[in-house]
Amino acid sequence: QDPLGGPTRTGRLWTYLGDADHPHDVFDYTPNRSSDGPRAFLAGFQGRYIQADAYKGHDFIFKPSAIREGETILDVGCNAHARRKAYDARSSDTLNSHAVIAFYRQLYKVEEEARGRSPSERKRIREEKARPIWDAFRSWLGPALPTVLPKSAMGEALGYIHGQWCALTRYLEDGL
Repeated sequence: QDPLGGPTRTGRLWTYLGDADHPHDVFDYTPNRSSDGPRAFLAGFQGRYIQADAYKGHDFIFKPSAIREGETILDVGCNAHARRKAYDARSSDTLNSHAVIAFYRQLYKVEEEARGRSPSERKRIREEKARPIWDAFRSWLGPALPTVLPKSAMGEALGYIHGQWCALTRYLEDGL
């Protein structure tokens, strides 16, 4: 809100979470939701992956040379968003909601086992234990999609998972 008593305005608070090499979280305010704020903040970004939700305003980040000339940053999807969409649909579609939640319960159990391990060990555990769960999830998802109305809560949840599949499973490629 404008401290001088003017009209209320909507802005955005962009959150950037640190990692082992950069142990700080940053909150960057912009007065709008354009890509200018994240584009400026990420100038000089040196990593290979960025985790983001599926907001279309983030898409520019993952285009070739958007952040670094000649390179593409890879999108790591947010499985918490995907799981929450299915969880929120449980009152209208209990069966499918519980199926999705069951897959995520198994995947989270693998992550619990991998926590605290070296990156190479985490990658091995994910490949050995999480990949087969994702394969089963995909086998279930294909036939489940046409059984739900696309605009229903479960249709949106399954559509999100289907549309974000590569990003949601990308964490399997790396032990970080």
